[in-house]
Amino acid sequence: MPRVWSVHRATGVSSANELAPAFEDPELDLRTTALFLGETPQFSTCGGDNVVLARSEFDDVVIDASMQCRGMVILSDNYDPGWSATVDGRPARIWDAYTVVRGVEVEAGRHHIEMHYSPWSVKLGAAGFGLSLLGLLALAFGEPKTRKLPLPGRDAF
Repeated sequence: MPRVWSVHRATGVSSANELAPAFEDPELDLRTTALFLGETPQFSTCGGDNVVLARSEFDDVVIDASMQCRGMVILSDNYDPGWSATVDGRPARIWDAYTVVRGVEVEAGRHHIEMHYSPWSVKLGAAGFGLSLLGLLALAFGEPKTRKLPLPGRDAF
């Protein structure tokens, strides 16, 4: 399979128990049909798309696609909920195609697809670091709250 490609057919299974038999079905052509667990998108049937991986980094992917009709652009990178996508600058859903890779629905025409990785764990870690830094600054520069106690053995006046 190439790194990116387009499909115009989708098939779905309702449970994880149906996945293995679906993948073993000789009628399923993974180059033209995407497999989904649960909700399944609807596409138009056509061919002749041109899909190009323009840039691929650890947390950033750019794909340029010229679609003949409504379909899905598939990227053979692992699906993870920390990924977000835009199509032509508008937010787009990332589908869990074949239950393991990322797919984005697109209409007919030329499209610029971007995917960015920013998982909640990174955001949560950044928030925790920021709060810790504020706490340290408050301790370092805050007004001391000490009071003077009389020393034992000395007369207090």
